[in-house]
Amino acid sequence: MASEEWYRKVHERLLARDPVASMELAEAAWEPLVEELEKRHPRLRNSDFLRDSASDALINYIKQPSQFDPQKRGLFGFLIMAAEGDLRNALAKATRRKRVEIPVEDVELPTAGGKRESEPASLGAQLDAQRIRGRIEAIFKDPRDREAVELIVDGERSTKIFAKVWGLGGLPAKEQASEVKRHKDRVKKMFQRHGERGHGWKR
Repeated sequence: MASEEWYRKVHERLLARDPVASMELAEAAWEPLVEELEKRHPRLRNSDFLRDSASDALINYIKQPSQFDPQKRGLFGFLIMAAEGDLRNALAKATRRKRVEIPVEDVELPTAGGKRESEPASLGAQLDAQRIRGRIEAIFKDPRDREAVELIVDGERSTKIFAKVWGLGGLPAKEQASEVKRHKDRVKKMFQRHGERGHGWKR
């Protein structure tokens, strides 16, 4: 498990908008967070509730690292507290929706093989998208390119929408599709030149 000194340094890097700090934090902290939650809530062991709560706590912190005050507690302790809050909210929501018929602390909950759509594997993709967004402004000077890359990261696939962004709306449909593809390939190559591989980009 990473030391508090390591957590302190990674927090400073996140405040400084280090583009790789978020992935390093996720790799170091996600499993220990889940393990700590399992110790505190043994009846929920292997449930999506614990995994999702750990993921949500990490992602919310990474989006706004300034919410953490290092004068009050260590970062891992802060993440545990946040995950506990997310877990309580998730269990309360499940109860309201009548997904359980007895008190949630006594119930065996669905595992990762159940119907819930959110899975631990999605954390990497979400963090990757967050990191990419942090680099868009630095890489792309043209505001049209920045807007288009935001759309790509969000999974937009409509040729018409991209054509509007790049000012290609007046072209015939076939030519419009060709030009949109050319522009998408161009911005992807720009990312690659800056050391990005575009993980998680939906085409």
